[in-house]
Amino acid sequence: MNSVFTRMTLVALVVGAAGCNKVSQDQFDQSMAQMQSQLDEHRKGIDANAESIDALQAELDALQLELEGLAEEYGAMVERFEDHIMFATPVNFEFDSSDLRAGDEEFLDRFVHVVGHHYASSVITVQGYTDPAGPEAYNQRLSQKRADNVAAYLVEHGLDNGNVRAIGLGEAYPVAPGEWGDSVGGLENRRVTFVIESAS
Repeated sequence: MNSVFTRMTLVALVVGAAGCNKVSQDQFDQSMAQMQSQLDEHRKGIDANAESIDALQAELDALQLELEGLAEEYGAMVERFEDHIMFATPVNFEFDSSDLRAGDEEFLDRFVHVVGHHYASSVITVQGYTDPAGPEAYNQRLSQKRADNVAAYLVEHGLDNGNVRAIGLGEAYPVAPGEWGDSVGGLENRRVTFVIESAS
């Protein structure tokens, strides 16, 4: 529809430019050639965009496969959405602490390797959480510290600083509602998740 409208507009401009005189064949051919050239450039742009989308999908597919292997090994969970991947990590925190546990560093090193190998330009958002114990405002700050510490580790071990973000979500979206302290559910609530999306 747009190309037909463009064609009609160009013909009208040629006729207008010639006033009431008849448009010569040369003028008409020149206008048509110019319009065809513009359409060819437009098609090239569409084809380039399609190739870029295909390449991005291939990268996401490869990344998802690697993450699924990592998830199976470490007991994490991967969920694919249209434009991003949600990765629920096995990285948890002790009660009232934002320090990384020594046992989690191996997993984070593997995660950095997988993302850096398959999708180095991706944007990683680290989301930090707490259990429901304590005031909400305190938990918000604590969850931000957890996200910040994990994000800093990812950058220190190879990911681009400009592509790693950190956000604290406090006690929202608990894995085990109401669980806190030394309980298994409390530990599961004190966690980080990763959202992986394209940088473009």
